[in-house]
Amino acid sequence: MLPPLPKQRRQHEAEFGLLFRRWIEKHPRPSGSYELKDAHGEDRLPFARLKAEQVAYANKINHGGALIRVLGINGEPDYVWLYRAPAYVVIRYPRCFTIIDVGDYVWERDNTKHRSLSVDRAKVVAIEVVDL
Repeated sequence: MLPPLPKQRRQHEAEFGLLFRRWIEKHPRPSGSYELKDAHGEDRLPFARLKAEQVAYANKINHGGALIRVLGINGEPDYVWLYRAPAYVVIRYPRCFTIIDVGDYVWERDNTKHRSLSVDRAKVVAIEVVDL
C-alpha cells in the first residue's frame, strides 16, 4: 500500500489570487511581477515556500529582463516583456497581506536565525500592508 499523498493547498493561493486581483485593479501600481504566497491561516510563512527558481526568475525580471508567455484566453497579448521591473512577494496572513520586494524577502531569509517570516516582521519590511 502506498503512503497518503501530501495535502495540496493550491485552493488557498487561487482564492488569494482573486482577492489580490480585485485589490490591484482598484489600487493600480507600476508594472512589475507579483509572486503570491498564502500562510494558510498562520501568522508565519516558512521562507522555504518561495522556491529558488521563483527567486531566480524574480531577480531576472528585476535586474535584466524576462519575456513571459501569456495564455491569452481573454484577448491578452501572447507575450509580456518585463525589463528591470520591480519583483514582489505578496504574502497573505490571516488579517492582512503584505507586498515585499523580493530582494528584501531574500535578505530577511538569509540574515535571520528564524525559518519563517512572521506577520509582524513582514509588516516592517513590506512596501505596503493591506488589512483584510
